[in-house]
Amino acid sequence: LDTLFPVFSGDKTIGFTRIIMDNAPLHANILRLIATGITYALIAIFIGGVIAWGIMRAVTSRLEQLTHAAEQIAEGETELPPLPIIKSDEIGTLSRAFNIMSHNIRENLTLLKEQKAKLSAVIEHSPVGIVTADITGRLLSANSMFCRMTGFAESELQERTIADITDPEEHRVNETLAGTLIKKEQSSFSMEKRYYRKDGSYFWGELTSTLLYDNKGHPVYRLGIITDITEKKEARNLLEQRVNQEISKRREQEQLLIQQSKMAAMGEMMSAIAHQWRQPISSISLIVQDLEDAQHFGELSPAIFSNLPKRRKTSRFTKPLRMSCSCSPAS
Repeated sequence: LDTLFPVFSGDKTIGFTRIIMDNAPLHANILRLIATGITYALIAIFIGGVIAWGIMRAVTSRLEQLTHAAEQIAEGETELPPLPIIKSDEIGTLSRAFNIMSHNIRENLTLLKEQKAKLSAVIEHSPVGIVTADITGRLLSANSMFCRMTGFAESELQERTIADITDPEEHRVNETLAGTLIKKEQSSFSMEKRYYRKDGSYFWGELTSTLLYDNKGHPVYRLGIITDITEKKEARNLLEQRVNQEISKRREQEQLLIQQSKMAAMGEMMSAIAHQWRQPISSISLIVQDLEDAQHFGELSPAIFSNLPKRRKTSRFTKPLRMSCSCSPAS
């Protein structure tokens, strides 16, 4: 470096000063300062990156734990240890809320499992048959009572439809009533129908059916409760037969009573007719007796005949009564 600098005295230049410097040490110092600054900057950047990575890792690791726990719960795994709460920051608050939520989920699932077990036990040991089917009629499940009623195993029933185990004529009625459930014209229906057993025989069952809906209100399952009424049906048929027989017997008795009443009325009428005939015959008998007594005592005279009643005019429907007697004078 070779540079002239003016020297002033007041307002006048009185001379010049020449400064001569070697540039090599200056450049070296400048380069050294630049290198030192870059090194310190790189160290600071590295340290800042490490600190930022540590902070980010601390935050992301907690978020990863929270996310992993949420995924496990979504997959059905509820037996999870509680998440650690390191700081009372937003993530700590979220972890605390997640722990409470997972605890409530575990309790609700435990209660739900208990209720499901109780419901399954009630269905399985129910004294009536309980079956479920889809909307098309394909059987999905059946309890042990319905399996005993039909003789099929549950796996065999799951390969069949309602139509396969039902009398065809009654199945048409069943499907018509099921259509009213789908149309929401009624909530349930009941009917008596015949179910086929595995051995080809059938039994009478009283069916009560309804629909099960999803959260959106769409029907997804058909529920049927079946009671075996075969003995009741046979007893009812026997009672109807006895009632019909008794009705026929009563009708026969009524006809007999009516006939007897007619005969009694006819007897009374004949008795009345006989009574009407008995009076003139009795009069004739008395007259004849008087004539016999008069003949016997010799008292037969024209005066006796004058006391006899006059003969009535003969009707064209009756014949005159002719009476002849041989009378001889008393000796």
